Amino acid sequence: IMPITGIPLPFVTHGGASLVSMAVGLGILQSINIRQTRAEW
Repeated sequence: IMPITGIPLPFVTHGGASLVSMAVGLGILQSINIRQTRAEW
């Protein structure tokens, strides 16, 4: 659960560099999550 206060639209407010870095970060987290769920099987 992401807190609503304190994060003013991280994809929009800081421009393109923030968009790219957030997308890369989310992709890494998603990849880790997928690999961990496959390891449990």
